[in-house]
Amino acid sequence: MKTTLSRRDFLSLGNKQDPLLKNISPHARGRSNGSPHARIQADGCTTTSSGVEAYSGPFGRTELIHLLKRATYGVKKTDLDYFAGKSLTEVVNELTSGLPTAIPHYPLREYDSTVGRNGDGSVDWGGVAPGEEWGRPEHVLSGNGGQLGISDPTADNFWRDRSLQKWNIGLALNQGRSIYEKLVLFWLNHFAMNSVTLNYSQRSFLYTKLIRENVNADLRELVKSITKDPAYLMYLNGQDNTSNYPDENFAREIQELFCIGKEVPFDKRYTEEDVKIFARCLTGHKGIMFRQGVPYNFLGADYGFNPMDHDYGVNHLPARPAKQLSPFYSNRVIQDSPRNSATAGDSELNQLVDAMFDDTDKNIATLAGTAFQGWSRADIVADFIVKKVYHWFVFSYIDDNIKANVIKPLADLYKQSSFRILPVVKTLLASQHFFDMRHRGAMIKTPYDVVIGLLRTTNGEILANVSDVKQRYFHYNALHQQTLGMAMGAIESPNVAGWSPYYQAPQFHELWINSDTLPKRQDFAKRYCGNGGAGTWSFDAFQPTLNHIEFCKTLSNPGDPNVLINELGELFLGLPLTTNQKDTLKSQTLLTGQSNDNYWAQAWNAAIAPNSSIQQRNVVTTRLRALFDVLVRLEEFQLT
Repeated sequence: MKTTLSRRDFLSLGNKQDPLLKNISPHARGRSNGSPHARIQADGCTTTSSGVEAYSGPFGRTELIHLLKRATYGVKKTDLDYFAGKSLTEVVNELTSGLPTAIPHYPLREYDSTVGRNGDGSVDWGGVAPGEEWGRPEHVLSGNGGQLGISDPTADNFWRDRSLQKWNIGLALNQGRSIYEKLVLFWLNHFAMNSVTLNYSQRSFLYTKLIRENVNADLRELVKSITKDPAYLMYLNGQDNTSNYPDENFAREIQELFCIGKEVPFDKRYTEEDVKIFARCLTGHKGIMFRQGVPYNFLGADYGFNPMDHDYGVNHLPARPAKQLSPFYSNRVIQDSPRNSATAGDSELNQLVDAMFDDTDKNIATLAGTAFQGWSRADIVADFIVKKVYHWFVFSYIDDNIKANVIKPLADLYKQSSFRILPVVKTLLASQHFFDMRHRGAMIKTPYDVVIGLLRTTNGEILANVSDVKQRYFHYNALHQQTLGMAMGAIESPNVAGWSPYYQAPQFHELWINSDTLPKRQDFAKRYCGNGGAGTWSFDAFQPTLNHIEFCKTLSNPGDPNVLINELGELFLGLPLTTNQKDTLKSQTLLTGQSNDNYWAQAWNAAIAPNSSIQQRNVVTTRLRALFDVLVRLEEFQLT
């Protein structure tokens, strides 16, 4: 008979082969006080009536760790010490304040250029020397050089695209005490794009720069910018959308994926005719222009509007039908510009955005009899975006209580805040609902949380951040390859819908775990800080290994095995360990079967003494490695 494994059973398959893991498995334990485990409660997807009212419970170390794990990648001991004693409001304000509106620096040239502008590789085809920034307008690759390398891995365009991926993960690794990098990834997933598929490095860079500089922008303005972004114009065929050969790709996605969503019943929302009219309105936008007297450079990124390619509707020659939208859009008519108007592109784009974000019509005929009756289109947009924010920071399951008590008030706030995301995020992270026990340790970590989070938690970023630019980017590439292998690469989305764990119901976040990705997640962690893994993860000769003794020195009292295990459990795991679990871990790793805590304390003190021997240090490192190896193989390690 065929049996079906739950995700949680699947996570524990490897543990059943290890006696130690079996002893401390959640399946072999129960709370000593009889209360249910928080994750077991969440498994049932039961919710309370908690809402976005300010959290009124205790805000101590446990709550701070929950907040930091959701708002940043990993939890650093230095951050815990920094925020200790501060109120929830103070912590949330600091995490969300001063979000950058400009990138800190441009990507660096860390790649070799086989010939380059000077013929010897001293500068690349854009005139950039090794270690210098690329991406600025004056350093765009020339159409007279490097253009033959669109498919050639020795070409500058190819290597710049890879450099961009490394740059992105380097910024995430060095994020500081801020929610910024998680918001960057949120928008990179919302306006998903694949730079490898695109294969035009300058355009991909400008797209990334646009997202990074506008994480708290008015969504209406961000949608307009994305519509005219050179990378997106190529990625979703906007470049080829002309009056004679309209392309509906972007016209569909701007409604379905970026603004309106798909929750309104199919026959009650925007229609196929709306998609066609959107496409007609968006004709003429170009990610690169043919300009008279200027050499055409197809490796460049030169936005422009070509009036000759625009559909002028009733003003076209010969005249074409008026651009009247469906009843979902209140039968709105997009006003056509005069023929050959240079402002036609912006005019009609603005009208489309106004139509999608309209908040005046609360009696849309097509919504009668649906759950959206009485809603404006602005309400629908706000509901769509806020639900995505909720999935990103809280949990995947949304029931009627959550819709009423969390989503609706946050959607109203989003509209009131001119469709800027930060007020929504701040309110959510400081809410009673966010700290509900059912949401703690309830989500499976993303690959970024596994890789970047583990390195940041253990101060491992210093292993990657070497002074030599080429070596540093090699290290970033190794980390990028790890997250990519686990199915998450920044600006390498599998499709325009983004990563499936954020939209594919009913599994959602559980999709991060499968028979391919789980071994990779475990092997990465074991190779970094445990007893080694079965796979290979040496990219560009970089295989970071944790210095266990130096890291543990940063903790509060590493000589006490009980304090050490408590602290590591807090930092590494999504849920707290029971007393029995901790005792088993201590006995089998730090005490190697002994019963007296002094056995570990003496070994630790000997290892950190100024005159310690290699053998004394190796004894402690071996025990710590065994402890870390168990921690990263626990199911709780995969949760946040």
